[in-house]
Amino acid sequence: MQFTFQALTWGFLIALVPLLIHLINLMRHRRVKWAAMEFLLKSYKKHRKWVWLKQLLLLLLRMAIVAVIVAMLAQWDPQNTWFTRWGGRVTHHFVVVDDSYSMADSSSGQSSFETAMQVLTRLGNQTKEMNNQRFTLLRFSRADQSRNAEDGEINIELADMMTDLNAELVDRQFDVLIEDKRGEFNVTQFAVGPEAALGITQQLLRQDEDQYRIVYLLSDFREREWESPSEIRTQLQDIKANSDEIHLVDCSVAEARPNLAITSLEPADATRAAGVPLFVNVQVRNFGQQVATRVPLKLKTIYYPPGQIQSNESSDVVGQEDELPTVILDSVQPGETITKRFQVYFPEKGEHVVHASLPEDPVTTDNARWSVIDFSEGDKVLIIDGADSNINEYFLTSIFRPGQQANTGIVPVIQPAQYLRDTPAESLSQYSAIYLMDIDRLDSNAVESLEKYVSAGGGLSIFLGERFNQGFYNDSLYNNGNGLLPMPLAGATLLADPLQEATPHFDVLNHPIFEFYQGERNPLIRGVKVRQYVQVDPSWTPPENSTAQYVCNLHNGAPLAIEHRFGEGTVVCFTSSLAPDWNNWAQDPSLVVVILELHSYITTAQRLMDNKLVGSQLQLPLDAAEYDKNVRFFQPGDDPKLRGQVDQQATTPQVGSPVLLASLGQPSTTGDQTETNASGIYDALYRDNSGQYHASRFALNVNPLEGNLTIANRQQLLEKLEPVKVELRNPDDYLDTTIQQAGGSASTWLMWILIFALAGEQLLAFSASYHPAKGGTS
Repeated sequence: MQFTFQALTWGFLIALVPLLIHLINLMRHRRVKWAAMEFLLKSYKKHRKWVWLKQLLLLLLRMAIVAVIVAMLAQWDPQNTWFTRWGGRVTHHFVVVDDSYSMADSSSGQSSFETAMQVLTRLGNQTKEMNNQRFTLLRFSRADQSRNAEDGEINIELADMMTDLNAELVDRQFDVLIEDKRGEFNVTQFAVGPEAALGITQQLLRQDEDQYRIVYLLSDFREREWESPSEIRTQLQDIKANSDEIHLVDCSVAEARPNLAITSLEPADATRAAGVPLFVNVQVRNFGQQVATRVPLKLKTIYYPPGQIQSNESSDVVGQEDELPTVILDSVQPGETITKRFQVYFPEKGEHVVHASLPEDPVTTDNARWSVIDFSEGDKVLIIDGADSNINEYFLTSIFRPGQQANTGIVPVIQPAQYLRDTPAESLSQYSAIYLMDIDRLDSNAVESLEKYVSAGGGLSIFLGERFNQGFYNDSLYNNGNGLLPMPLAGATLLADPLQEATPHFDVLNHPIFEFYQGERNPLIRGVKVRQYVQVDPSWTPPENSTAQYVCNLHNGAPLAIEHRFGEGTVVCFTSSLAPDWNNWAQDPSLVVVILELHSYITTAQRLMDNKLVGSQLQLPLDAAEYDKNVRFFQPGDDPKLRGQVDQQATTPQVGSPVLLASLGQPSTTGDQTETNASGIYDALYRDNSGQYHASRFALNVNPLEGNLTIANRQQLLEKLEPVKVELRNPDDYLDTTIQQAGGSASTWLMWILIFALAGEQLLAFSASYHPAKGGTS
């Protein structure tokens, strides 16, 4: 027999008081002989058994009344007897736990997540002492996996499977079950909000409405997620309509803690070729409220020599680490993001790794970041020169291949104009950019191949010249605004010298191609003289949906260079020549910088980094005709030779497809996403048909925004959630208090028993006592 307030059970001794009073009254009786009593004595002997029975029932009833009152005050729990089957509702506890990595924030040696686990344990201990209880447990990270990859909406079919406990019946061993679950839980590296978990809770609440339902949200309530909680408020409104109580349990530390995070680690937008130094940019943000000073930023590279992979074991994908000089961040103001640039060098082609890390702070998850950079053997470009003397080719090749002492990483390939006619667009994809110089005409097949190439992300640069053909450029390349050329052209014309000799022949605009010459560096190109150029059609104005923009203007306002987007690629057209026919730019050193910046700009689309976050699905496409379908993925680990591995078989995405696709981190029907739940480097090993092993690498990083540890103001939070009525509680509120339940104790039935017992006591007492007849004589 269980009682919620065990100490009050001593009150059952009070039930003996009516018996004690009865015994005392017996001791007070005296025998008195009286002649008239003889008649009454005979009557008494005749009915005494019935009188004694009524008096005994009255005594027992009074003792029972006292016992019922004590049982009500102590809240008797009948433990699944007929009391609970015939009275009361089930109390269902829905506990939603935030396990995003901001919950790792700690104070006095205890993290916010550990505080949440303590609250979970207390709820488990209290519910097991009560009956008719059910328990549902759900974590943010598992709930977020129920979202559809396409639209982010919650998959209702997966919702039930994403719970750790679903309507679990609470028994005497429930605290052991909770402790087992708690041992399985850890702070994840995910940055997920409560929306998905609340969405699943909404679905679960609609399954059984004949319950008393309490929803607990255990979180640190960071300002990033709760500053504008419009979606959360809508969800809580629906939850409140289908539940009885909502408890927001604040498990955050006492105050916001300082936290630095690496928010970005990306290579500069430049040619990435083996043997060519490359700058890498790293960004660090101060999410704290105090200035951070003298912070060491450690940098290292991991080089993977070609041909080192002889098997599919983890020991074959161990790279050569090289510690770079530590960068000292002198001062990082609160809320400030600073960018530092450092240089890396890899002598051979391949996918190599750059890593940056900060010293430990309250949240260490966002203190490290990885980047995989693919260095090619050389950046191949296609050069087509229409001039008979090939003078344009000479100057451009001299810039890309200046000599043995310098390496730009760009490999020029010279071809005639007919090459574009005979080469399909698929073969043109081997080139990062195509340069057309002084071309008078191209075949329609060549134009079509160029359009497909640029639309797929290729870069195209056009230089005009003596062989300019207005009809071809406007009809085939401009094509009423649907072609490769950004604008329609008029005829060639001479450029008059500026009125003042010191005025440069063209003005540098705010554009990445001319970024080096902006401001104080502008005098470096004052020596460039433009004599002739091709005019833009004066009747042309860019349409509203046009992406055309001026890159550089001549001193008379006419454009020297115009760019626009075509599909995924970029086209830049110069209205003057590259060779020194219409200008002297080829004889000025400033052209070297401009051409290299031009190449970096028009090939940007091919270098876009695929910044994958923890939990993302990794996909490796393979040519079905060249590679075996067996792929082994290696997960990040402290020991590079003892890493977790997952064997997968690549499959064709559709029947007849020439591509095999191997995936890691597919949505799991069990709700446990452990394949890509850690930040770091993932290696994929696969073999070609000749037996040679190959490797591909992926970098997964955490979402740095989760490192913002600013805590939402409690009063403002309640105001923003209005009109939803919620209870904002502290973890200590569950230390000694009793959980509200409906139907868990027998108090309802005891109350009715007490009412009937009191009425019965009055009737029995009236029946067992003497009452003279009304209207009798004295």
